Amino acid sequence: MCPQTLPSQFHNLINLEILRLKQLDTFDPEELDYHVNRERGFTVAQLRNMNELRGGLSILGMENIANKNEAMKAKLKEKLHVKKLRLCSTYTVDGCEHDGQEEVLEGLEPHSNLEELEIEGFMGSRPPSWLMKLQKLSRIYLNNCRNLARLPAAVGLLHSLEELRLHDIENLAIECESCHDPDSKMFPSLLWLDLYKSTVSFKGMSTSSSSLTTPVQRKLFPRLQSLSVNECDGVNGFPWPTCSALKHLEIRNSPGLDDQLPECLHGLSSLTQLQLSGSNIKTFSAEAMATLHALDEICFEDCNELLSVEGLQVPPHSGKIGYF
Repeated sequence: MCPQTLPSQFHNLINLEILRLKQLDTFDPEELDYHVNRERGFTVAQLRNMNELRGGLSILGMENIANKNEAMKAKLKEKLHVKKLRLCSTYTVDGCEHDGQEEVLEGLEPHSNLEELEIEGFMGSRPPSWLMKLQKLSRIYLNNCRNLARLPAAVGLLHSLEELRLHDIENLAIECESCHDPDSKMFPSLLWLDLYKSTVSFKGMSTSSSSLTTPVQRKLFPRLQSLSVNECDGVNGFPWPTCSALKHLEIRNSPGLDDQLPECLHGLSSLTQLQLSGSNIKTFSAEAMATLHALDEICFEDCNELLSVEGLQVPPHSGKIGYF
């Protein structure tokens, strides 16, 4: 049975590596879910001396942390063996104190070698300043952070970032800054980009000729291989022509992209798989499709407005076209 309260000296278990707080048939010894509940003694301060924790750490009930000072008592920066950090709040209404949540998140700064970060239910508008310090970070997952307004350009300079998932964010700007170095890259290692139920604008990433004057445009998403856009009302300013490595593209029920299709596909010479679902596009022109040399599979699902596919032919290499 899980205890109703924690002993007052629980934090003195300084060599603790594995903690099981609830009765489960199976559990992962490399994953710790810690539910903050001050009334039962489950404060984040109880984690302060447990620097031998390793693997994944989830702090649930972030709304039960009073302020930044209390959050800092967890001393996450000293837990050098934690590779994956998940920070969750259960706020579901807009009436919560957004500024307070931003301060609490600032106080939960992890060590700089963290590899994976998930933030869920955060109602603030600004990401934590320490996010840009995590140079070993390979995965970021932001879920139900509805009021998050921007990801600063410094996030795009995280050289180890391979996966970015943005779910349930109402109006997010992903920023880019021009520079004088022609070899500079934004999201240099990103392989997977997943957008779900979000409205996203890519700021400063225009690929028009007017943007190519001094200072020069950074190379954008040079290694991106998979892009998934699902139930998104708006995706604006995405630099399609720069995604020469893109292999898999999935667009489902995202009216915000209808006016960009199929012209945005022009030049995606590495694209092998294209999946469209619930799109209101009416035609695929031969000109738009002529540069898709590697295309092996095309799938249309519930594209009821599609009248003409003059630009489509059975892809080479035993490929196929599917209509559903």
